[in-house]
Order: sequence, then structure tokens, then C-alpha cells
Amino acid sequence: MTSGIAVFDASPLIVFWQVGHFDLLRGLFHHIAVPAAVAQEAAPSIGRLPDWIQVQRVPSRPPLPRKLDPGEREAIALAMALSADFVALDDLPGRRVAAGLGFTVIGSFGLLVRAKRRGLIADVRPTMDRMVASGLYVTEPLYREILEAVGESDV
Repeated sequence: MTSGIAVFDASPLIVFWQVGHFDLLRGLFHHIAVPAAVAQEAAPSIGRLPDWIQVQRVPSRPPLPRKLDPGEREAIALAMALSADFVALDDLPGRRVAAGLGFTVIGSFGLLVRAKRRGLIADVRPTMDRMVASGLYVTEPLYREILEAVGESDV
């Protein structure tokens, strides 16, 4: 069962591509959209995005902090334009801005938890470990908290 509209920044797309679970994203949301800046940022890793991810024009550019990269700014702006249910971001500054605007923010690890709870994957730990090995940062306390949340703390 998919739910809602999600706007993605490049990081979750690239990380899921790197660990071979890109198609998992398809089963998590009714509609996935990205702005052009995100499609361009992801292209060197992923190539052309599949048809189930819609590249959409950002109709307006609200003033957002300059500390965000162009993809994060456009993703948040597109989420505003679409009244998105979720914004998928990994970087903390972008997460804080999106949350401050009232969006439900989900990162790559949260997407894994969602996939397990939906029965799309059996275990979070192996994929999370591959994500960390590919360069996605996680603190040790958060790593343990995620595994506890999905019942894998003793695995």
C-alpha cells in the first residue's frame, strides 16, 4: 500500500541506487516527484530517472536559506507547490528547514524502516550497513535506535 506525495532530494535516490534497492522507493509512495536540479544532481550516479519518478518544474522559488544546496532548495520549493505529504532529505540543514515549514521529513534510513513496516524488505540492518559503507553518515546512537525500532537490535 503506497501513500501520499513525496518530493525527493538527490541523496536518498542515489543511496538507494548504490545499494541496489532503488525500486523499493516505488512501493512507498503514491507519487514521487523531483525538481530538475535533483534530477541533474542524481544523473551521474543513476542516469535517466525511471518514469515512475516525475521530474517537475518548480513554479515559484520561495526565499529559502542559502546554506541549502540547489537541489534541497528546489525540493522544498516543489514540496510547497505540491502540498507534499513527505520530503525525503538526508542532510540536516535541509531536514531542519523542511520540518520548520511543517513537512514530514524522511531520510534514507527512515525510508528503510518504512519499507520493512510495509513488508517490502525482511531486514533493515544489511541495507543500512551497505548505505553506511557507501558513505551515508549515521551516529552510533541513531544506528542502534533504528535497529531497536524495527526489532533488529539483537540480530
